[in-house]
Amino acid sequence: MKKIKKIIVAILVLSGLVYSSQAISAEKLGNKHEAGLQITGYYSYDEPDLMHNRSKLDDHLLDNFGLVYNFKHSRLINNYYSEFELDTDFKRIDNNYWSNGAGTASDIENDIYNIRLLGGFKISENIKIKTGFGYRHLEDKKNGIISTIGGRGFDRIQEYQYIPFVAEIAAPIQSINGTLKLEYDHIFYGKNKIKLSQVVVGTDVEFRNDDGYMVKASYKFPFMGLNLEPYYLFQKVQESDVVSGFQEPANHTNEYGIKLTKVFGESTNPVANNFTLPVNSNVGLYFGVGTMLTKIDTGFHSPTGTASIDEKEMGYKLFAGIPINNKLDLELAYNNFGDSSTTGNTGDTFVDGDGNYSSVPGQTLTFAANNRSVNIKSNSTSFAIKPKMFSTKNIEIVPMIGMHKWDQSQMTSITGVSASAVNYSGTDLIYGIGMNLKTDGNLSFSVNYAEYPMHYDASAVDLTVAYKF
Repeated sequence: MKKIKKIIVAILVLSGLVYSSQAISAEKLGNKHEAGLQITGYYSYDEPDLMHNRSKLDDHLLDNFGLVYNFKHSRLINNYYSEFELDTDFKRIDNNYWSNGAGTASDIENDIYNIRLLGGFKISENIKIKTGFGYRHLEDKKNGIISTIGGRGFDRIQEYQYIPFVAEIAAPIQSINGTLKLEYDHIFYGKNKIKLSQVVVGTDVEFRNDDGYMVKASYKFPFMGLNLEPYYLFQKVQESDVVSGFQEPANHTNEYGIKLTKVFGESTNPVANNFTLPVNSNVGLYFGVGTMLTKIDTGFHSPTGTASIDEKEMGYKLFAGIPINNKLDLELAYNNFGDSSTTGNTGDTFVDGDGNYSSVPGQTLTFAANNRSVNIKSNSTSFAIKPKMFSTKNIEIVPMIGMHKWDQSQMTSITGVSASAVNYSGTDLIYGIGMNLKTDGNLSFSVNYAEYPMHYDASAVDLTVAYKF
């Protein structure tokens, strides 16, 4: 239900976009400083079915705070408008902890530091593209915490270095002159440390984890002399290497909140709009959100007793695209397929038809305990080409073919007992077909069907709304 609410809110916000003038105001050259507060509305960190941290603003109204600072230096390089950016933030989040087998605990502080060095160019009237270097540091402060069943906590540190790819898009909503920011971060270096020296287990252990990514989106707009910026972040990291018998499990993070900032110390001069733009101003970039009605093909069948197999789920997607010409689009998307669930009690059975779970196709599996479940969670990032095979004023028939980098987590658990988890990842071909309904304004709506091969294959029907800039 929470996912559905998020999707509905996003679609309503996007549906509020209406056509407005695309003429840009004069850019400024020089320096600009901006600083302010950050409020985290919701935060979740999951090692699926093993443990999680949760924080909601209504539970921690005065605890989830942060500080942000941004510096920009803009100049012309060979008559191209360029921008250098230093972006930093610190946030403290008060979490509630849950573990499947280790109990629960409340009011645990997490401190998160971020710093990014970015550089890029204005490539059209409405779009800036940037890349550079990013660093993220998290301290999960559980030292001295005792769980509800007497477990002793210890501090955990995560450090990630990544390459960000950022698009800043002038995206007015009626009279609001806002900027949409889309970002994909490739994690190329990760280090995790657990301070076991704080408990009787032994010495501190460090892991390496260099496989992960982040997806970020925000919308920044002026309000009463301030800048407001609602934001969303998703982070996915695979399991670490094994050190001294320990391993950091695969994990994912969801977060959303708002930043409130003020520009100060600005030292800039206007520059005429006749600087060079590498891309035609009528490029027609689009951005959208959608609901995905998915089916995860587990291969499970023939349940007996109270066993139940549920392969259908509701997920969501975020996507952005750019037309190469009036017959072909390129599209980048983040796809969350939700999760399938197979449940049962002692003596119930089901058949693993494909052998993806047991490695033995056709094997009959028996639940050895009550309240046992097998959950499969899936997400991916995709890049596709979309030729327009048939087009009228209002309707387009659009096939799709591309590649996606996918992640799946398979968790087998019993209520109150630690789960066993297996993670799969890979890159595969995707394909599908859709129909777009265009309007007289900047909005378009579509229905699409696509196949997503993975360890457990997925198919999806998605309903989307997009805005063309």
